Amino acid sequence: MIPDSKKTVIPIHEAGLILLPIIYFDIFSYPLTFDEIYEFSPNTPLTKDRLKLLIETLVDANYLYQYGHYYSISTNTDFIIQREENTRRALQIMPMARRMTKIISWFPFVRAVLISGSLSKNVITPDGDIDYFIITGRGRLWVTRTLLVLFKKIFLLNSHKYFCINYFIDDTHLEIEEKNIYTATEIATLLPLYGMRSYLEFYAANQWIFNFYPNVSPRSPLPLMSPDVNRVKLFFEYLLKGKLGDYLNKKLMEITLRYWHRKFKAYDPASFENAFKSTSGISKHHPLNFQAKVLEAYKARIRIFEQNHKVTLDAKF
Repeated sequence: MIPDSKKTVIPIHEAGLILLPIIYFDIFSYPLTFDEIYEFSPNTPLTKDRLKLLIETLVDANYLYQYGHYYSISTNTDFIIQREENTRRALQIMPMARRMTKIISWFPFVRAVLISGSLSKNVITPDGDIDYFIITGRGRLWVTRTLLVLFKKIFLLNSHKYFCINYFIDDTHLEIEEKNIYTATEIATLLPLYGMRSYLEFYAANQWIFNFYPNVSPRSPLPLMSPDVNRVKLFFEYLLKGKLGDYLNKKLMEITLRYWHRKFKAYDPASFENAFKSTSGISKHHPLNFQAKVLEAYKARIRIFEQNHKVTLDAKF
């Protein structure tokens, strides 16, 4: 494994693949633990004893650096300190995420509330938000979304800090269409706080993530919130279950899309579609188009690593 003047091809399903998740998470200055490397490794089959041996090989060859129980391709030890500080901050903010999840669960047609973004990876920066991925009932996504947006604007003064609702799907659109390393990572790390049944159905509908991460499994944090018998929620769902609900859902989608087109008119059609994907059963609001930026950063890091170490990595994007 020690590089020489010739280009070394790191064997597929062996040590080279171990580097891929470490390189990916390096985009976020996020060193990985042994268990995280195992979970996000594309190697299959892989035992933990075999993983230990492969990691030792990479460390000995200076492809990988060990700092306590963390591993990184970077020699910057500040990343270790940052991760531990961000982890402590995440533990402190999680009770707020649970309280907000409880509120979100009271809204009509909410079937599951999942934590996404950095908090789902058990870290959060001082200026970070709590991101929610919400599953709604069939054909009522835009009704639910509008009610939650109004709640945020009126009662939270439009603050994003603890209430960033940027991705909705309904329970008939569970499979994510964009199948890449970014979406696979986000799905694998979603943290279910409410609606375990819908979460498991969503997970089952996205089995393609095992092409990237064959060792991941559904997450089940404790305690998980159980559905309340909320009579107000049930009343509004009954009221909006027919043609009135159909009309409102369609009209609210049209109004929201018109507003986004005016506000983000600088986007070309392809970029707008990627950042603001909107159908009757999907609503994505990512004005910074973070997915595209991460994928480009990952490709660049793979290319630089291969050039610096004269190796070839079998990366999937």
